[in-house]
Amino acid sequence: MSTLTRILALLGLPLGLLIVGCAMAGEDAISVNGGPNLRQCTSNFDCSGDDTCINRQCLPPGPLTPDSLSLELSPPEASGFARTQFLDIALDEYGQRDSFDLPMPNEYEAVIHGPDGLPISANLAIFGEPRILGRELDVNASLVAGPGNRLIFRLNEGSYVVRIRPSSDDIPGMEVSRFTVRPQAGRIIKEFVLPSSYRRLYGEVTSSLSNSEKLSGVSVRAYGEESGLPSTVSVTDENGQYELLLPATEDTTFRLVATLPSDQQPAWGFDQIVGGIDPEQGRQRAIHLEPTSDELRGTGRFQVLGTTLDGRLGAPVPNAFVTLTATVSGAVEAPAYDISGITDSDGFMVVDFEGSTSTQVPLLKARYVVRVVPPINTPYTGRQSVLDLTAARAGFVLEEQVTLPQRTHVTGTVLSRFGSAVSGALLELRPLSPDGRPGDAITDADGSFEVDLDPGPYLLVIRPRGATSSGELVPVTAQTIEVTEQPRQGLDLITVSLGSSLSWVVRGGPQGTTVPGTRAELFVTIAGQVVSLGRSESDADGVCTIVVPQR
Repeated sequence: MSTLTRILALLGLPLGLLIVGCAMAGEDAISVNGGPNLRQCTSNFDCSGDDTCINRQCLPPGPLTPDSLSLELSPPEASGFARTQFLDIALDEYGQRDSFDLPMPNEYEAVIHGPDGLPISANLAIFGEPRILGRELDVNASLVAGPGNRLIFRLNEGSYVVRIRPSSDDIPGMEVSRFTVRPQAGRIIKEFVLPSSYRRLYGEVTSSLSNSEKLSGVSVRAYGEESGLPSTVSVTDENGQYELLLPATEDTTFRLVATLPSDQQPAWGFDQIVGGIDPEQGRQRAIHLEPTSDELRGTGRFQVLGTTLDGRLGAPVPNAFVTLTATVSGAVEAPAYDISGITDSDGFMVVDFEGSTSTQVPLLKARYVVRVVPPINTPYTGRQSVLDLTAARAGFVLEEQVTLPQRTHVTGTVLSRFGSAVSGALLELRPLSPDGRPGDAITDADGSFEVDLDPGPYLLVIRPRGATSSGELVPVTAQTIEVTEQPRQGLDLITVSLGSSLSWVVRGGPQGTTVPGTRAELFVTIAGQVVSLGRSESDADGVCTIVVPQR
């Protein structure tokens, strides 16, 4: 054992942290810690691109270290404090702070009154502003009207958006877009009173062939594009008239949906975005429905099959989610019809229609966009295609097969910045395309992994489980990858950053009392995705410890 090695051992430092800048004459260049076959080197001049000579191996640069992180503290309910976020704090500041202080929140008891002033049952959702992306929801609870039923919550000082959705379809919802919380002692009774008048969206439903043909029995409803809150439901009368009460929000654009009764299905419906709705008065909007005659109706059977690597038909794909959406080219207001189902053990689409299940799928004569999403544990990728089903007719069953190509078999290896295998790490693969499906894997003892993925871009999140075999701390890291449309793909070597262990005390209230049992979680945004870098729970002394990337 060399003198330098003895010194490192006495100091308790991992041998894997020894950086070798040059090789002694006569020594073999050996890969440390059982890593994969890498290009060996004696200096950086032996490596290509941005690779660096570390431990006599050319290693690629690790992921960029984030400049700032956001911290979320979720104290236990009994503590009297509320969930608190500290946004975009510089990474260096985490190492300089010895504590984070929870503010004293306001405590509220909510009461929700309907337009007549009587208590109603409703869902209450409260969103904080600003917040960590995707973690804006501070309160989400249902209140059932009745004696003794109470909804109690705590909020810190700040600005919030409140959305109330009544349990009854006869009462539209309400949004309070500027709910401001200022410090106030004692429990506060907060009454939310729904307005007595609402904007209206009204008009008539007629046949697209003739405005004089009024359609009765059509169910109509609207949904706010921003708030997502629904209107009331209206069923057209004998004159085809409908009237909706729109939710009390700032929405000026709504999704308007109209469908014929179930006993007249399958039938064309209406599903359009309607804008320009006055914030005070509402507007009139006629709905023109494409007529549906018996000559347009038919049935079909759809089977989903996998394919082999050489493109041949494979086994049926059970438990795949299938959606058929009719398309009508050239229509100013395209009629809407869609139906969805799950494939059975033989790969046939099964639908629930008029209270019974069947592989006989009701159709309208049209072209369809078919979207198939197979289970995540199959080797097949999802697919979207167009089927021409204009041959559909009564008394005839169309038979169609949808084939799914194989997913790409992806392999790779994860090493620490000093060449140690990162074993047992959980890999989370988040699709960055709308139709992508997630994947996951666990690295083997040598840091290698394999996973089947749909082609497209992904965010690869690496969650190590403890230190490496040479004692290196490795934090959660993430980077983007691109999966190609090939049967197999080997990724470039993946290296993770070195980590440091940070600790701080969670305190709360004017006395700075420690708050044990507080869940702490750090977040960073990468490629538009919010990634948790680690979580911890404060101990009996209020201390939290989390491993973060080194700068």
